[in-house]
Amino acid sequence: MYIYPQLETQLKFYCNPSTYLDMISGLSFRRRAQNRFDQAYENILPLYVYAECPYCYTKCMEKIDTYSIMPGRMQFSLNTGSVLPKDYPQNYEVPCNHYLGVHTFLNLHNNIPIETRPFNNIAGEIPYITPWLLPDDIPAQAIIHALPICRVVNDVFIPSYTQFIISYFSLAPRLILDTHYANERKISEEDSEYYPRTVLLPHSYPNTLSDRIIKILQRDGVLPLENQQDPFDGYVHNLSLWARNGNLGYLDYSQKTLDLKIGVNLALPNLYLDIKGKGYAYSWNNNKIQPL
Repeated sequence: MYIYPQLETQLKFYCNPSTYLDMISGLSFRRRAQNRFDQAYENILPLYVYAECPYCYTKCMEKIDTYSIMPGRMQFSLNTGSVLPKDYPQNYEVPCNHYLGVHTFLNLHNNIPIETRPFNNIAGEIPYITPWLLPDDIPAQAIIHALPICRVVNDVFIPSYTQFIISYFSLAPRLILDTHYANERKISEEDSEYYPRTVLLPHSYPNTLSDRIIKILQRDGVLPLENQQDPFDGYVHNLSLWARNGNLGYLDYSQKTLDLKIGVNLALPNLYLDIKGKGYAYSWNNNKIQPL
């Protein structure tokens, strides 16, 4: 049974399982990973609201494959961690002027992803906040939402996984990126092996921090210099803390209109509290889960 039945009312189905499986069988892994799809496949994808801008209240919508887990990714995804182009988001068709991007987390809930091989989960399964995208000195907020992802069992779509989506917004999104990248360049000058990235990477397996990540978190004020304990559970994974501080809101999945809830002292739904799963990046291949 699916762990979050309260999310299932969001699901939309525009094809039957047999048609879907026939359609994706003709899509190569490389094309899917590059978000290159056939128009026929695009036509069967449901359109979902996944966020709302807390500044201009624009609804953010995208066609998302909730029929099964796929190696494709959402538009404007920050998951790769790569440095974004200098003209982003100004010259991109983002939902609104305040939009910065999305960070997604796929939780398998201990299900084995036999539908796709190989399968890389580069963000881990537990959603967390990237602190430098919500700085104290630049107005910025994030919105979290969750969608069930199905698998095909006996010619039936069965909700099995959950995709958590954290969307970032700011009154000055490019300034946030420029400020962060300037700090990244400083680290690169000190460490020739360091590669700049946009979002915080999941902590290394098994729940320990590398010296490099400790340095980053200390630099950004996330981790005190005298304390090298793992801050993920107490800080970046503590979504309720960010919500109470007014930095994180959510879409009310109990309402068909998915009303935005955000503000100081906001209490998140229980669904977003104490999420279980693998808090590290991993790969599934040859019937094995291998930490990345």
